[in-house]
Amino acid sequence: MPRSLLLASTLLLIFAAILIADTPPDQTLYLQARTALDQERYPDVLRLCEQLVKESPNSDWRHKATFLQADAHARLKEFKQAAQIYEKEARRLLDTGRKREIAQIYIRFAELLSRKPDKNELDAPPPDYRKAHRLYEAALTLEIPIELRDEVMFRKARMQQQAERWQQAIHEYREYLQEFDRLWPTERERTEVQSTGQEPT
Repeated sequence: MPRSLLLASTLLLIFAAILIADTPPDQTLYLQARTALDQERYPDVLRLCEQLVKESPNSDWRHKATFLQADAHARLKEFKQAAQIYEKEARRLLDTGRKREIAQIYIRFAELLSRKPDKNELDAPPPDYRKAHRLYEAALTLEIPIELRDEVMFRKARMQQQAERWQQAIHEYREYLQEFDRLWPTERERTEVQSTGQEPT
């Protein structure tokens, strides 16, 4: 290895050791769990998060670790455990009035419920499009950015389509287009076209 690369590697190791030494234990556990999730070491994620919650029950990192646990359970196809965590955290945040975070939980939970299992996942539950639809509806009642509202409204209509509720799907796709596509005619404009046969002015 060239001396420059060896020196750079050594310096990186030294800097990493300094950072770890200056990082509180609870944050260190969270970062280790985050790294384990990125590396697909899901049992390690659960172990590290459980350790964090046990050793630092009042830590600011505890709830972030809880979401890592939910993600790890979902990727291990342990959907029931993941759903229980999402529901518990949504109730907790509802008490604090943190609406945007609640919306994100609803969306993540809806994604989990509407996920189609692979053909080899024989023990995975089937998609529950109707419950996912209700969760997207709940997210829309909260204060979320317009870009996220765009995505959620589309997904909500998509759930109706996936559930083969065709009339509801048509209605919700139309609502989505009326809100986000300026070229899409409003209900009044369509009525004028149907009654007069002419485009509204």
